[in-house]
Amino acid sequence: MAIDSWYQKNEQLAKDVEEEQSRIISVQTQIAELKSKFTALGYDESSWEQALAQDLRNITDQETQLRQKEGDLRLKQELSHYIHNLHDGEPCPLCGSAQHPSPMQIHDLEDEFAALELEKITLKQQKEKLDKHKTDLTLYCRMILDKQADIVKYGETVASIQNQQEAHYTTFVWEEFDKANRTIFDTKKKEVFAIE
Repeated sequence: MAIDSWYQKNEQLAKDVEEEQSRIISVQTQIAELKSKFTALGYDESSWEQALAQDLRNITDQETQLRQKEGDLRLKQELSHYIHNLHDGEPCPLCGSAQHPSPMQIHDLEDEFAALELEKITLKQQKEKLDKHKTDLTLYCRMILDKQADIVKYGETVASIQNQQEAHYTTFVWEEFDKANRTIFDTKKKEVFAIE
């Protein structure tokens, strides 16, 4: 029967729309999960690149300060060697004076060098962590864009199927039945088969 085929096609089109809409919802959920990863890492999806770049600049500035501190410590270390080698009556290798009434007192610098090395390690770890965040967030952005493109594609598919549904509705010619309610048809069909 033609009307039976019409109802089957109508149901299939409705099912196809439902499946595509379900895909859209699923992808929207995936996008929301990806966006939550920005927040979990302490960044905003719209401004993470600027914030991360600033964090990396701050670390670079701290590294520059550490190199300056290290240079200062090395200079103190060299001065310490000169001071240690000063003896009364012998000329100073820096100024040439033979008298050394109050040479500079430099304490042991090993603790300062150890603290400096620890700061360097900490900064290196922070930089590696930020580099990983940058890689991860870049990937998440790419994934979000891909999923947004999928949503557009699925949306176009839904629109196409809905257009097919509208065109299909215009082919319904059976006035004694309702195109939105198949139960009337199924009841009549059972009655016909029961008579035969």
